Amino acid sequence: MDEQRYDYGFCPKCGALMQNGKCPSCGYAKRMSQEGSSEADWRESEPRRKGMSTGVKIVLVVCVILLILLIVFVVLGVVVGYRSFSGSSNGTEDLTEGFFDFYGGDSDDDYLYDYDYDYDYEEYVPSADDDYYEEFVSSTTQGLSYSVDWHYETIYPDDELSDGYFSVEYPTLTGDDGELLEKINDELRELAFFYEDYYTDEDAYVYVTAYVTYMDEELLSVLFNYEVYGSSSSLYWLSAVNYDMSTGRTIPYSEILEEEDDGTLAQRFRSQSETQNGSISDLSAMSDEELLAYLTDDTTRVVFYTPVGVELGFNYDSGWVTVTLKDKTL
Repeated sequence: MDEQRYDYGFCPKCGALMQNGKCPSCGYAKRMSQEGSSEADWRESEPRRKGMSTGVKIVLVVCVILLILLIVFVVLGVVVGYRSFSGSSNGTEDLTEGFFDFYGGDSDDDYLYDYDYDYDYEEYVPSADDDYYEEFVSSTTQGLSYSVDWHYETIYPDDELSDGYFSVEYPTLTGDDGELLEKINDELRELAFFYEDYYTDEDAYVYVTAYVTYMDEELLSVLFNYEVYGSSSSLYWLSAVNYDMSTGRTIPYSEILEEEDDGTLAQRFRSQSETQNGSISDLSAMSDEELLAYLTDDTTRVVFYTPVGVELGFNYDSGWVTVTLKDKTL
């Protein structure tokens, strides 16, 4: 029996089923190679090589160029930054110089902070040799039968919406005669908190500063400086109290300041104020009668001892004024 070999496939021209390499429909026949395989079979078995289009090549080239440029810029930035940093010994100083150069100024060392700067400030220490009492300061004395302790308090309102507060600094006394000192302490605290209600009732900022202006075994003088800043107005007021420390008695102003005749007291006050305080327009605008009324009324005047002499002053709508009476030294 002869072995018959049938090859089947589809005609590449018309798509009909081929038999033994020949299309019965259109007559197409495969060409056989020497090895017995058809040319079509050989072409089908050969792998196809796909080429790269021109557009893809262009895009690829552009991406490579951009990548190279990016690497170059990064390297240059690192090198320049390193050189700039390594050339500066003080970053703050270089920034300051750049600031002044930009605005056309001068980066002089005077513009830089100098934490060792000596302000040459000397605290004022009152002395009997002074021409007048220069400023309010405490003059406490050590080694007495009583001593001074200082208390600081700041009180805020319970209402979180309120802006006011009360800040106070005042002295208390400790020593041998506890009962006498307790009485004085109660009175000092009452004076210290005299304007306490203002910070809640009027949302005001209240500052109270006390000064022990004179202190020895026989006498004690305490001055209170009140500053009240309300939403619509402000108040500046002085109040002073003087004690006989042997009894705890409050010394009236009239015992400290002997009343002079009316014209003399007003004139002396004006003259001393011009020397001590300079020109004060409100004081110049007052008549002698108005000034004398302030200086003789215990609700407006203030009198207290200092190492320089007796300080006399008065409170009025715009503030207060005090002068030193040297002839009233202790």
